[in-house]
Amino acid sequence: MRRLSWKQWSLAFKLSVVMTTIIILVVVFITLLSVAREQASFKTELQQQADLQLNTLIAAGSEALYRLDAASLQDIMSGLGQNQIVASGRFYDSAGHIVADAYNAEVRFSVDIDPFGQRLLQTDQTVFDWHADLLLAGKSLNAGRQRFGALSVGLPTAQLEAKIALVREQGLVAALGAAALGTLVSLAVGQSITGPLREMTEVTKRVAEGDLSREIPIRSGDELATLAQAFNSMVVQLRTTIDTLKQRAEELRKSEAKNRALVDAMPDNIFLIAREGTYLDAKTPGGVSVFGRPNDLIGKRMDQVLPPEVAAQWMRSMEQSLKTGQIQIFEYKLALNNAWRDFEARLVVSSENEVLAIMRDITERKQAEEELRRAKEVAEEANRAKSAFLANVSHELRTPLNAILGFTSILKAGMLKDGVPLAPSQLDRLKKIETNGRHLRDLINDVLDLAKIEAGRTTITVTEHHPRIFLEETVAAMRGLAVGKDLRLELNIEPEVPEVVLCDVRKVQQVLTNLVGNAIKFTQTGGVSINVCAPNSVVWQIAVRDTGIGIPPEAINFIFEKFRQVDESATRQYEGTGLGLSIVKNLIEVMRGTIAVQTEPGRGSTFTLTLPQRLEVGGS
Repeated sequence: MRRLSWKQWSLAFKLSVVMTTIIILVVVFITLLSVAREQASFKTELQQQADLQLNTLIAAGSEALYRLDAASLQDIMSGLGQNQIVASGRFYDSAGHIVADAYNAEVRFSVDIDPFGQRLLQTDQTVFDWHADLLLAGKSLNAGRQRFGALSVGLPTAQLEAKIALVREQGLVAALGAAALGTLVSLAVGQSITGPLREMTEVTKRVAEGDLSREIPIRSGDELATLAQAFNSMVVQLRTTIDTLKQRAEELRKSEAKNRALVDAMPDNIFLIAREGTYLDAKTPGGVSVFGRPNDLIGKRMDQVLPPEVAAQWMRSMEQSLKTGQIQIFEYKLALNNAWRDFEARLVVSSENEVLAIMRDITERKQAEEELRRAKEVAEEANRAKSAFLANVSHELRTPLNAILGFTSILKAGMLKDGVPLAPSQLDRLKKIETNGRHLRDLINDVLDLAKIEAGRTTITVTEHHPRIFLEETVAAMRGLAVGKDLRLELNIEPEVPEVVLCDVRKVQQVLTNLVGNAIKFTQTGGVSINVCAPNSVVWQIAVRDTGIGIPPEAINFIFEKFRQVDESATRQYEGTGLGLSIVKNLIEVMRGTIAVQTEPGRGSTFTLTLPQRLEVGGS
């Protein structure tokens, strides 16, 4: 069979083939062009949205990041995460460590350096990093020439990719359908195809120009009508695709509105200001600021709104921010309603000749800081006066009290010249005088120790001593109290305890005496044991364990506070002032040690002291 050449084909067939090809190419071109334009538009809008979020978060969190206030930064990021405004968000310190995360607060304690944070710290430009499922954007934060941190946010692209994929699939289906129908139409066309082809050509041009409302008129039932119906169907599909893309654009607009709502939720005044000082946009809490309504402010210059000296300060800071690209923070005062109020302004560059300004009323904060400073000074002065008073009064009381105790001892011993032997009742009264006098003297000594500690005058005398010797001396001095209550008092020193330690012996003995005395006082049966060990070559430990009444769980939190006791009622069974454990804790801390307690009500308590084996000379 002889094959016909192109010149031998009929005009109708030629036109059919050419028209089918044109239709397919036009549909494919329009689909690809629309997809490409919308994809580029969506990516640009997504980058602008990410940049706006970065600028807003920089203005809100730069000071906290400069101070490495992780709690404030985490509050900002947690707010974004809770509202699902972003897919990810992080603040980084100057080394690239994560300081705050929008969805995982625990990651800020990681010691690993985040690669993206480290990348941000190497440039002053905004970094956009497109991933399969999100757009990751970030900026570094600078103070002068120093980069003190960085910020990143992630916006999801899942819906965008899904829509674009759908458009691509619809375009491919439309192109394939056009090719199939065009092939069918091209098999049987006649001389009457010329007129309908001109109509198709005209409609195709209009569609190519973007007018998707036009359709090919159908006047017959032949193959041209089928082709026209197919073309009209493709236009409908294309219109549906474009409507879908517009819907996506509307979703992006709503997302932008959500971000705007985030900005509106901030309790600060936010302004967009041009380089020459003109207000371009304004957001104020409640729609009203100290300057009036935003609409009344837009278009005005700063020198028309602010006092001359404040306006000049704003202009200088704006020029510095635009010149360096760094956040500018300054404070100023304004006279409002016959009263001065303090304000703080933060400026961040938003474009080449514009800055985003956040103005905050800090009057209450300034007043609180001043009141706190005054209260601190008053409290410190009162504490110094109290300590001085306690020291002076205690010293004045101790001198005559020692005389009373000494004279009582003389009377009990019958050492007075020509003294008449005392009757048992008289000896009993002298014994009560002596007992209460010693109790009062111990109280005065505790008050003096507490006064020295609070006044910061407690010093340590470091010498080398044999722990076995001075610990045995201390326990021997306390043995009489234990024998008087029929209690065991045991001292166990492990072999690994060093022969010599560098410490303040008197303070160690004072602490041990206090703890053993408490153990004996609160133990009715059983005994008290002192176990000494050295868990390593750096520290040594003394554990005082008793079989007494124990300590209730709720009292563990305050037993080391001064003047606090487990039983604080007026009819309590055990005497004491509540100063002993407070003094013990302070003396242990002076000697660079620690104290821990383990207790079980009704079964006893264990107080464990951990002290350095070689205390550094010069501690105070």
